[in-house]
Amino acid sequence: VLWIDDDYLKQLDFIGEAEQEGIDIDAVESHEEGMILLSSKTDVYHAVILDAKVKKGKDDLTTGLSGLTASRDRLIEINKNGYLPYFIFTGQPDYANAEWFKETFGKYYIKATDNDKLFEDLKDAIEKKEEYQVQKKYKNVFDVCTEKYVGTDATKHLNDILLSIENTPEKFDNEKYFNGIRKVIELVFRA
Repeated sequence: VLWIDDDYLKQLDFIGEAEQEGIDIDAVESHEEGMILLSSKTDVYHAVILDAKVKKGKDDLTTGLSGLTASRDRLIEINKNGYLPYFIFTGQPDYANAEWFKETFGKYYIKATDNDKLFEDLKDAIEKKEEYQVQKKYKNVFDVCTEKYVGTDATKHLNDILLSIENTPEKFDNEKYFNGIRKVIELVFRA
């Protein structure tokens, strides 16, 4: 899970709680850093957690709703062609019961108060993702898609190949996935 929160370093207990729930979190401080990481590792993240008041640019000194708005808009765009659930997680008391905030951004979770509910909803949303189901089913295969072995670049290719096998019981399309298979083999040889 990708977490975009400019104060994540002050909330390392939350990351520890998530790990105890079986959720691995990568955290960044700004919308800009989050979207760069997300675009470079599209198939690695199964969900995104957004802070309400966050820096928009990496070098910004102030926080605000512009970072949240930019991240939400980008995730809406990504979700036109796939499924990447996102959750708003705020510690701002002025948003806690603000109807305008809920009308603008939808459901949100309050830090410290709603942690367990967020973890539960994260897991439920992730379980619905086809990519996650394939990665869970072929866990041993995906275990080598780390920097220790063949690298995370292989994840996308393996997802595409295995999803096509899972979703198409008829003949496997060699032409369509030949490049993916070649790239995975190339990554294996490089490793």
